[in-house]
Amino acid sequence: MGDQEIKYAVNSLEFKEDLLKLLNDVRRKRLDRPYLYFKMSQLNYYCNVNKRRENTYKVFNIPKKSGGVRYISAPCRSLMAIQECLNEIFKVMYEPTDPVTGFVPHRSIICNAAKHLNKDFVFNVDLSDFFGSITQARVWK
Repeated sequence: MGDQEIKYAVNSLEFKEDLLKLLNDVRRKRLDRPYLYFKMSQLNYYCNVNKRRENTYKVFNIPKKSGGVRYISAPCRSLMAIQECLNEIFKVMYEPTDPVTGFVPHRSIICNAAKHLNKDFVFNVDLSDFFGSITQARVWK
């Protein structure tokens, strides 16, 4: 499934069934997983925050280099599969600006560091519980 096909499908989305078809097309044609299909019940389940159960994410922690622990919430397999397809769609639809280097093909930590060479100051921020602070209402906005 090519980029133009994905762009056209995204711009034509009207109903959940359209999104389900796009996710399945991306999974089969772009990610080459022809034998696995998403169902509407899965999409409804993961989209409804009030019905999600604690088994949607596996929560664990890993040690930080600086001491302390970092909490990780890893999605279950079926949610991860949906997220993988969404990632393919977002990569087609989003064009990162020049300053962005993280998770962009052909850009690396070296590209990021090069922009800071010979600077007097570099400001580094680690936002605590960033993703956990994003509410559904904020996503809709």
